[in-house]
Amino acid sequence: MKQLNRIVLVNWYVLGAQEIPIKGNVAIVGPNGSGKSSLLDAMQTILMGGHKRHLSFNASAGEKSERSLRTYCLGFMDDGGKSNSAREDSISYLAMSFFDTETAQESCIGVAISASTASPDEEILGRFILPNFSVSLDDFSRKEGGGRMPRPWNEVRESLL
Repeated sequence: MKQLNRIVLVNWYVLGAQEIPIKGNVAIVGPNGSGKSSLLDAMQTILMGGHKRHLSFNASAGEKSERSLRTYCLGFMDDGGKSNSAREDSISYLAMSFFDTETAQESCIGVAISASTASPDEEILGRFILPNFSVSLDDFSRKEGGGRMPRPWNEVRESLL
């Protein structure tokens, strides 16, 4: 059986760079606006390989959601009716690692996405399935100053091969 054991997000909404360990049964709880839907939308994006026709962001908001793959990557926030972007250009990485209880091996699936405020569309840079491979935040970003910056896609792709 495969068990989800880690979610890695870089430049997804306003989350910056996060590595979320998963142990056992998990509940996603918190007040409105705390990022529950954003996390679920990230997981949906990974599982659907970033294919827009299969994505339904912030499904609990019904038809009123204006979230898109591009706005998530750029970190758009609604500020009293005005939309503000946290990033002008973005490389976003989303990955989920699974532990196989029968083989004791870890495998990973994920997607790399590029978006810019200068373009109306995002670009899927790559999708990956990595059997017997364990990923972490360091695979997709590097420490810089007091935070983390995404690594270039060609560098990440080479390191995952």
